[in-house]
Amino acid sequence: MKIGIYGGTFDPVHNEHVEIARNAVLELELDKLYIMPTGFSPHKEEGSITDRKIRKKMCEVSFVDEKMEVSSFEIDKRGKCYTVETLEYFKNDDDELFLIVGGDSLHDIPDWRDPERIFSLATIVSCGRDSKDFSGTKYADKIM
Repeated sequence: MKIGIYGGTFDPVHNEHVEIARNAVLELELDKLYIMPTGFSPHKEEGSITDRKIRKKMCEVSFVDEKMEVSSFEIDKRGKCYTVETLEYFKNDDDELFLIVGGDSLHDIPDWRDPERIFSLATIVSCGRDSKDFSGTKYADKIM
């Protein structure tokens, strides 16, 4: 199966988030897209974002599609959430993983925990400001 992981703070969820998710399912021909609201982001100060249970509920009412599922994996996790750990949780030999990131996040990946492992676990797909522009995959050689 082709599985997408689309994570973020989602504080709040807005129309562009929803459009990115819809277009990712269509353009990448995903069988499933997990919407992954983060519990505690290593890139944001604790207490500076809305309570995680409220953000999860916002996602549940915003991302409504038979191929989308809001995951509580990161929301339920204690401590900071790292993308590499999320990908390891969802990875199995039968599925192809796609990590959906915004163009602004793409250039920060080298600063994330274990970026080489991230690139080995998933195809990185960047969505530009136009939520229909899913340009390029496997950026490791360009940004690392």
